[in-house]
Amino acid sequence: MRKTKSLSLILALLLLFLTACSNGVNTAVKSVEDAIGEIDLNSPAEEAITHAREQYDVLSDEDKGSVTNYQTLIDAEAALEAIKRAEEAAQESKRRVEQVEDAISALSTDSLNAEAIENARSLYDALSEDEKQSVGNYSTLTDAEKALIEKLEAEKKAALSDLVSLLQTGSSYCSTMRTAILYVWGKAIDSKNADFNMALSALYSGKEYRRGGLDEAFSRSFVDSLEDVAENYASISASIEGVSSYSLDDRTYEAVINAYTEYTALFNLIQSPSGSYTSFSSATDGMLSNITKAITSLKIAAGI
Repeated sequence: MRKTKSLSLILALLLLFLTACSNGVNTAVKSVEDAIGEIDLNSPAEEAITHAREQYDVLSDEDKGSVTNYQTLIDAEAALEAIKRAEEAAQESKRRVEQVEDAISALSTDSLNAEAIENARSLYDALSEDEKQSVGNYSTLTDAEKALIEKLEAEKKAALSDLVSLLQTGSSYCSTMRTAILYVWGKAIDSKNADFNMALSALYSGKEYRRGGLDEAFSRSFVDSLEDVAENYASISASIEGVSSYSLDDRTYEAVINAYTEYTALFNLIQSPSGSYTSFSSATDGMLSNITKAITSLKIAAGI
């Protein structure tokens, strides 16, 4: 009877020991499973995921294989990473929108800056369609662009008007000088003792040539006109460069080039007369007529 009780006690203690060992392993695995079970996949919390991952990582390889909901942990980690990426993307998107809004806010319709407007437009156009909808001051950009276009159009028209005025002035100078050259040339022809080349040299040097009926005052006045027409031509050349910096339609551009070409031909011939009296007279008369037509075409094309 005593032996039977002793055996029963030993078996009970052995069973208790084995159960205790078994419960030790299951408790660790269950603790991990419980930690994973606390994770909400619809709204994964980083702290809960980190806690579950730390607990899982300290298990033995054998115990890790016993965790039945480990895939849930993997899915939660992936979901959390996706949320972080989405939040980063949202922050970057917000930064881009704010950058555009700041660039637009810096614009002023009172003091238009073409480079600043172009930069703001470039930044805006680089946004996604959703981001563009978030820009709260876009109308400020379009207002500035409209004002800039109007300003540039006004400046262009003024520049073209200045060019027309310079061409008209230059044409008048050349016409007066043509008359002087033909006068001296005619005097030289009328005088059998006069040499036109000598008379022309005196005229362009501001000197007299009595044999050709040319006094010094007349020559000096002509030299002054030479300086005026040269200065005028330089101004026309600079005006052409200024006008070319604007956006010109084909018709206006061709009118500008044609007027400049016609005037340049007359200017060069006035600077250095050639041919006979008759050919010079005919050529310059035709050039003056062509310049008048060219200026008229330019005014029409430019809407002046």
